Amino acid sequence: MKKVLTVLILVSTMTSFVCAAKPKYDREFILKLGFQPHSLYRNHNTNLGISGGFEYFQYLNNVFALGGGATYDLPRKFKDKDVPGNISFLPFFVAAKIRTPCFGLDNNYVFLSPKIGVSAPMFEDMGKISANAGLYCGVGLGVSINVLVIEAVYATNNLTCNKGTNTTDAKCSTITLYAGFKFE
Repeated sequence: MKKVLTVLILVSTMTSFVCAAKPKYDREFILKLGFQPHSLYRNHNTNLGISGGFEYFQYLNNVFALGGGATYDLPRKFKDKDVPGNISFLPFFVAAKIRTPCFGLDNNYVFLSPKIGVSAPMFEDMGKISANAGLYCGVGLGVSINVLVIEAVYATNNLTCNKGTNTTDAKCSTITLYAGFKFE
């Protein structure tokens, strides 16, 4: 009987902590727009890029959330004049969000957000080169101040390039600075 009573007390205590840890709003929808000061495809730098997207998160407690989203990198040219055409990506991903548990600060917090998914590459005016989708990996570090979200994201888009019968693997690394609005 003592064991059952001890377990009930522990479960009720832990449940009260979990319930108290629920945030004021337990879900977020974020629309964001960003620019890419750095993008490296194979060994070629690209010009500045613009990216837009959305993310949705459902909080499991006050610190941890799961969700997903998508972004679209607008086509951009290469800095190297010998490389013709434009390149862009459309990644779809699942993400987690780990935020600081600031109980007295309401919607103001710092967060880390790892992302993984699939990225569809799009080439324009690059001759007979085609590409297949590949793995997308990224990590974001940001701050949320009321409805404003500012985030820096480092991401890699992996792809397979096809030119005739030749197939090669390639990777495009980007750093994107986003500003967005959060809807709860």
